[in-house]
Amino acid sequence: MYNRADNQTNQWICENGMDTKSFNKTHPKLLKAQLTANKLLKNHYQLLTSTQVSILKHFLKLMVHNNTRTNLKPEASIPILNISTQLNRKLFTLAKLLK
Repeated sequence: MYNRADNQTNQWICENGMDTKSFNKTHPKLLKAQLTANKLLKNHYQLLTSTQVSILKHFLKLMVHNNTRTNLKPEASIPILNISTQLNRKLFTLAKLLK
């Protein structure tokens, strides 16, 4: 049972664009921003501006490499989470218009 749970957890981590080896060493805010950036690029790419896309891709590029990831401070997640908030507002207004 323990191995099955570990396998499922590792699979979920990998599916969401994170690395299982560095998962425990990375600050939770950075992990949340990485998860958010992956979801935004995967599910809402068409609603993002080109600037937002480049910011998200650059952040993910920094998170891939161990050296740059360890040098990132938790404050680096703020622009990513701000983009997420902007997109959520946009989605809310679109859903409101459809009603």
